[in-house]
Amino acid sequence: MPVPPAPSLQAPTPSWDKVVWVSFPDKRPLDQTATLAIQYFPDDHESLGHDAWLAEARVLDLRNTVIDAEDGSYYVHQGLVTMLAVKSRNQIAVDAYTWDWLTRQLRESLLSSSCRGENGEALRSVLFLHWTTDEPTNPTLDSVYSAVRLLKHIHGTAFRAYPNESEAWQERAKLGDIRALDDIARSSPPEFSYRPKTCFGHGPCALQEDSITVHKRTHSGCATHVHIRKQRDRQQLTCKVEMPVSKLPPKQRKGRKSMLAKTNKSSKDPTYDATSSGQTHWFHQEFVPALRDYEFRVFIVTERDEQGIRGRSGRIVAIAKTAFNQETQALASRELLPEDLEPSLTRSHLERFSIWVFESLRARTDSMVFFESLEVGTRLDIRVAEDRMGEKRLFGNEITRWPGAHYFSHNICSEPKTQICKAFAHAFGELLQSGMRDVF
Repeated sequence: MPVPPAPSLQAPTPSWDKVVWVSFPDKRPLDQTATLAIQYFPDDHESLGHDAWLAEARVLDLRNTVIDAEDGSYYVHQGLVTMLAVKSRNQIAVDAYTWDWLTRQLRESLLSSSCRGENGEALRSVLFLHWTTDEPTNPTLDSVYSAVRLLKHIHGTAFRAYPNESEAWQERAKLGDIRALDDIARSSPPEFSYRPKTCFGHGPCALQEDSITVHKRTHSGCATHVHIRKQRDRQQLTCKVEMPVSKLPPKQRKGRKSMLAKTNKSSKDPTYDATSSGQTHWFHQEFVPALRDYEFRVFIVTERDEQGIRGRSGRIVAIAKTAFNQETQALASRELLPEDLEPSLTRSHLERFSIWVFESLRARTDSMVFFESLEVGTRLDIRVAEDRMGEKRLFGNEITRWPGAHYFSHNICSEPKTQICKAFAHAFGELLQSGMRDVF
């Protein structure tokens, strides 16, 4: 396993007093998705004596975050369930709002008042920015983080955003995460060293010998802006393809090794659309046939461990298998079964690989900037490919931060379906109590 960094010489940070949780609601009604909702039956919870703290959700008026169903149950967004679990386990105040509240706070310069106590004293507060499917708009994440930077000067170290701005940018931009996974593969033992190639879209194309590649866009999620295309169908790619001499016109062949084929756009010109940043970039990756079929979603949380990195180490709490139906555009999910990996791989292989990648990310020198949320946990999206020898190999496809990951609790957890939420809540609460540091 990666070697833990040297202990910090800095003084301990005081614990946090308050979490202001602000969620950007999904467009799809919460009661129509099995990937985000926790169905809560008050009578059952009262009779069986579990998760009594969920009752608070019934009195909250949060758009598409709590839905009152006709059968007497409630559909509660997993993010709110997690925050209510944090509140129940710790001496920390938690206020829950949706994005329209944040719009008013920023417009009327009221956000700082939400981080003060009854007597006007500044509370050590965390502004928890939460979104799961669509990137927030009105206000955009960029404008929110800009306001947070200003409030830092008012509150000093008593106010911060979570996830931090650098990590939120890196996750949305994707490319930094891909390079980190590439770095880990290069320094891993042979069994963990497989990685599909990526062309990042600058200079000569790294995949020009591939007849088919997978096009992806930054600032995108949930399988949107992912296309399998032939080599000649370049669309928005900005890398340059070298044309073989044999394909050049006869007059141009003499003394020429190759030339750069024209692309649809200059590699210096990014594309723009209505994302939080306003700027997007297309890149492409080696096509792995299994990518069309299924993916393993590995949920990892940290727990206290004196031998672990910064006194914590990861453990796996759940694994889902998901498959995307191209015709219906629906994502099916269920708990991992042993036969999903047979014959050459086992659950143990998948678990060891996942923990290796997770701890390697936490051991990076930039981990507390670009991967800070992994101090709580993450969802690693793992896929299977065949190498040149025909052997099945695991590789990390995406690092999905825990605040915005779909948990698939309805399909992969037994009753009361809150296990993943509570696992993340427990780890997050411990970090709040131990003095999670402020990171830009």
